[in-house]
Amino acid sequence: MARSHLYSLSRNVCYLHPRYFSWKLPYWYLVGDSTAILEFDLDRQRLAVIDMPFKVSTDVWVIPADGGVLGFLYLSKYNVYLWKRETDGDGVAGWVLGKTIQLDNLLPLSSTEAWYPKISGFAEDDKVLLIGTDDRIFTIQLESMKFVQFKICFATLNFSIFHPFSSVYTAGMGLGDEHEGAELLFNA
Repeated sequence: MARSHLYSLSRNVCYLHPRYFSWKLPYWYLVGDSTAILEFDLDRQRLAVIDMPFKVSTDVWVIPADGGVLGFLYLSKYNVYLWKRETDGDGVAGWVLGKTIQLDNLLPLSSTEAWYPKISGFAEDDKVLLIGTDDRIFTIQLESMKFVQFKICFATLNFSIFHPFSSVYTAGMGLGDEHEGAELLFNA
């Protein structure tokens, strides 16, 4: 006989942001009365709520940090803070500030921007952060701190979230032509 489990949250949740997915543990960013990260262990079928180290705004992106541990990026005005979850010698997990990126020192930002930069996406495989401004998207590689900027239409950028990808699966190749099967194209 199959067993079903009912999970509930004793928090007022305004919305869930699906962000980071390891093969066994999907994570969501919870916003409501308090801020937290929701973790679901697919193997054990268990749900966990991981409190954030402080009350944060909605400009948060849950990511895999160095060493494959859970982390998140938090943007406040012109600073991006990289927090990661670490376990101490007694096995107690907690949040540690790993890195601070000062965007106003790194990027060619204009003082005439209508609003502060915002996190617009993250490419997990390449550790690339996407930052949006009034009319541009910046990609910042977190290890080298090199960036590229792209001009973009304001209507496209306003409140947009981008989902970058680094490979494309070409379905249908090999159906009636000389190809033996589909190809996986990297950095296409």
